[in-house]
Amino acid sequence: MKRWHKGLIAFGALLGLESIALETFANYIKYNPKEPEKDYYQRADEEYRNAEKDSIEDIVNGNYGILFVDMQFEYLEQINIKDQREIIRNQKRLLVAARENDIPVLVFEMGSKGETISSLKEIIDTVPRHKYFEKYRDDGFESYNDRADLPENWLREQNVEKIIFTGVNTDACIFANAESAVRLSFGIVTSTDLVASMHCNVYCERVAPALNYFLENGVLLDDSLILEDFLYARN
Repeated sequence: MKRWHKGLIAFGALLGLESIALETFANYIKYNPKEPEKDYYQRADEEYRNAEKDSIEDIVNGNYGILFVDMQFEYLEQINIKDQREIIRNQKRLLVAARENDIPVLVFEMGSKGETISSLKEIIDTVPRHKYFEKYRDDGFESYNDRADLPENWLREQNVEKIIFTGVNTDACIFANAESAVRLSFGIVTSTDLVASMHCNVYCERVAPALNYFLENGVLLDDSLILEDFLYARN
């Protein structure tokens, strides 16, 4: 039995795109070894169709903000160069869309690790609504040291309801911040070509729990062009 990745044409009805959004990993739809393969794929296809409408509704509703996490040289140098280039290229496009469509951008930087890399920072600084927050733990939303200036307050001041996650590392800081965002009642969205990890490429045992968290609690895509086009289409 081949692995079944249940995909959603998340923006097909809205934007006429052909891109497929990754909805889950192989074990999301439980496979019974005694079940005929034909029945298995038919059942999977039914779930695909049922989820399509829900996914579109999940994404198109709500006001968006973008969160950049730890895009600092000391972290990036530990990541595969191919993955580095891919996420930075896609992040730049997303930032241009944010600038041109007045999408708020929140930036988390780990203290003592330097600034966000210059190729991103120079674009971030042109976005009308952007804010940098320093953090000292994986979770930038965590309140400590009597911190008065809270990132969630800034997001709410910008009327953000859903957060697009981008940055590193998928299995650590991205995961921790996604959990806090859900706890704080924000919607969460990411794409596998916007996040990366030093431990492996997109799909591996170490990273799977983080990506599955987006699957179960928000939206996970496999093509950030969908998000970029969506931000333009809203205005």
